Amino acid sequence: MNVIGNNCGSSFYYKEKGLKFKNPFVWAAITPDDMIYLIENYDNINFNDYNLVDLDKNLFKSNNLISQKIKDGGNIKGIQIDKKITAYYTHYLDNTIIEHFKDSIDVYCEDNKKYVIDKYVKRLDRMTEKPIFLIITYQHHNWTKSDVEKLSKLKTNKPIILITQYDFNYPNNISFIKDDLLDLNSKNIINNHFEEINSIIENYYEATL
Repeated sequence: MNVIGNNCGSSFYYKEKGLKFKNPFVWAAITPDDMIYLIENYDNINFNDYNLVDLDKNLFKSNNLISQKIKDGGNIKGIQIDKKITAYYTHYLDNTIIEHFKDSIDVYCEDNKKYVIDKYVKRLDRMTEKPIFLIITYQHHNWTKSDVEKLSKLKTNKPIILITQYDFNYPNNISFIKDDLLDLNSKNIINNHFEEINSIIENYYEATL
């Protein structure tokens, strides 16, 4: 199962299933524009062309947790892929970050630059199946109603599970799950809708056999 998320939602799905991560987009934050580009151009992106970048402190400025990690020395890194899109690894942090902000799912590294690259390469090698995209449109991950509408009009046959508060006339490739997204914990969102999410994903991969 190659479940690609725009935030940690896909990571929690993998953990709940007890599966190895099958792509390098786990524990990462991806902007709406980059996620839409990834879906639309997935088959033509050179995932082996990548370089390390720093997270701009203003990119997710409405996300209090990410902003606090940056402020306290987390030294968050991203992988820019094919000079087109970037995945920011917001849970792989420099181990000098202030102690009381440490989270149980965060990893603290002597060299988080090397750690990010190592994890990207290792998980990229596992990305052999067709993708299905799992998107949670949190405002603090920069999603707006306009972004969701843009996604709804995307010309692609790639399957998308879309968890959002916005209701549009979605095409057949988008499985719409309505949620007010007042709960900012993506683990809880996945748990609340797990049976539906899992059914969509399993049915998709059974149909591709």
